[in-house]
Formats: sequence, C-alpha cells, structure tokens
Amino acid sequence: MRDAEAELAPSITYLINKLITDATVPALWKVARVTSLYKAEDKLLVEIYRPISVLPVLNKLLERVIHTQMIVYLDHLGWLYKFRCGRSTIQAMDQLNNSVLDAMDGGKVAGMLFLDPRPSTL
Repeated sequence: MRDAEAELAPSITYLINKLITDATVPALWKVARVTSLYKAEDKLLVEIYRPISVLPVLNKLLERVIHTQMIVYLDHLGWLYKFRCGRSTIQAMDQLNNSVLDAMDGGKVAGMLFLDPRPSTL
C-alpha cells in the first residue's frame, strides 16, 4: 500500500473533503462485517464469543479526519479542558463542577461535549 500512497492520496483527500462538505457518508461505509472472536474456555460455548465489527477503512479514515479537525477547532476556541495531559479525572470533574456552578451563579446555561481523544487504529 505504501507504494500506492502518492497515487491514491489526492483522490482519497478529494473524496474525504467532498463527503465532509456535503455532510454525507456512503451507505456501504456504514455496513460492518461482524465476526466472532473467541475469548477463552470451551470453544463450543456460544456465550464465550464476542462480536467484532469491522468497518471499511475509508470510513475509519473519514472518522479520524473529522475527529482531528473537531479537536483542533474546539481546542482553538478554548472549549476543551486539558485533563488528558497529566491531570486526573478528579481534577477534570472538579473543573467541570466549578464551571457549571459559575455559569449557574451568573444566570448562564452550561453545556458540555465529551470526546474520546484516543485515535482509532486502522
């Protein structure tokens, strides 16, 4: 695949940008191939298996591009709390609590958006 990278990149970039601009996702990109993954013990027991959904690679790429763009944009606006960089969950919750209380004291409405900063793997 690395050999074809230079050849495919412009077409894939155009396609991803077009899908974002049009706010559409091809129906086939939403169809997952589900396989069963064996966990442990007796392979004859159905409850031992767990389903794994595999989506098309281009769908994962589209999700990663959108995720990255959203993180950069929301961080630029100062809407992201940086607890993921060396701070604990308790510190994040404390900051969230203070922000909500400050908004309530000021007669404002508080809202939040939770994003998982871990990128998915291809």
